[in-house]
Amino acid sequence: MLPPVKIPTPFQDMRVTGDHVEVSPLEITFMVDENCDNYFAILEWLTLIGFPDSWDQYSTIYATAGQYTSGSLSIMNNLKVPTREIFFEKLFPIDLTNMEFASPSSDVKYVTATAKFMYQTFTVNTVNTPTQLIM
Repeated sequence: MLPPVKIPTPFQDMRVTGDHVEVSPLEITFMVDENCDNYFAILEWLTLIGFPDSWDQYSTIYATAGQYTSGSLSIMNNLKVPTREIFFEKLFPIDLTNMEFASPSSDVKYVTATAKFMYQTFTVNTVNTPTQLIM
């Protein structure tokens, strides 16, 4: 998003194009694995950069990888072949939904959660995949 800048005048405020792009958070809904490892890894990351319980926890995040990371997201076609790859820099979590544990029907319903991440920049690359004939 490129929010406009408001310039006050004696009459009506003028709006001109802004000069700072604001990105929306990256929102990912994922299946929680059977031991909830992926969920608790993001939860621990949030806790360490937000409100740790002790100074030891606080120093852990800065002694190891830090509060930021980089990440990539692959976009696949209908044959599940990657076509584009998005690389995110200075990625960090800002929100994690609750896991809903319910079994209202006999069908298998996987537990999912949604994580939101902010990031500094991203780049999109086209993946050159060889064309294959599938028989």
